[in-house]
Amino acid sequence: MDATLTKPAQASYRPADGYATFVLLPSQLELGDITDHVHGPMRIEEITQRIQTWTAAGYAPNDWKRPPPGDYAPPPLARHIPGWARIRVYRRMKDSQKVPGHTKKVTSHNPVRRGCYTHVDGWNAACSCGWASPENPHHGKPRAQRTLVPHHAEALTAQTFTTVRNLTRISHLEDTLGERLPWHWHNSIATADLTPMGVDDAMPRLNRWAEALNAPIRPQYQGTLLNVFSPGTDPHAATDGVGIELRLPEGYGGNT
Repeated sequence: MDATLTKPAQASYRPADGYATFVLLPSQLELGDITDHVHGPMRIEEITQRIQTWTAAGYAPNDWKRPPPGDYAPPPLARHIPGWARIRVYRRMKDSQKVPGHTKKVTSHNPVRRGCYTHVDGWNAACSCGWASPENPHHGKPRAQRTLVPHHAEALTAQTFTTVRNLTRISHLEDTLGERLPWHWHNSIATADLTPMGVDDAMPRLNRWAEALNAPIRPQYQGTLLNVFSPGTDPHAATDGVGIELRLPEGYGGNT
């Protein structure tokens, strides 16, 4: 992963852009988090808690249209999340955020003292894990501190990929297919529900993922639910797996 901040041509939530990836319970979500939606990424601006299901609602990150004052209409995008499930989010790192095991080391490169003042030529940025900014020295302390943001985001993202089963596999498939799905994790199984897309738009995507997962599309519950499930590849984790679901409307007569 690139360890320098960049300005991507299109929406990107990589560590290099200052975003860390987490897989969190609904109770751990924060306003401003980016999550996946069947229609693309969604910036969370409303979080509604219910007994068993939470709702995270918001806008596409590049959609700056907002309702006028006094208009309390809900945001156009929403995800309904079971309280026991976890979802993937991309969270912007803060300059002041602390990361366990990664203590910031921002030191003056060449200070010149004049009385009670210190004139600085440059600052070095490093981390207690042994990482050092390849751009040292930086012109000014704030710039040096900002170079630690993508490094810390990378460390947290790597931790997430290590601890969340199936996430690496899913990310590789998403990169291959060029699309992201709204996954949620329950225990070690990751599931994406394509129902909000509508059948006509969801069926091509379901077919693409079935082919990528090398798994058949199986009708369940008397044909009202189409399901693709691919078990995990780790023989020591028999409960792992990746599944995709699409609920069909009553009386749907399309072909699968």
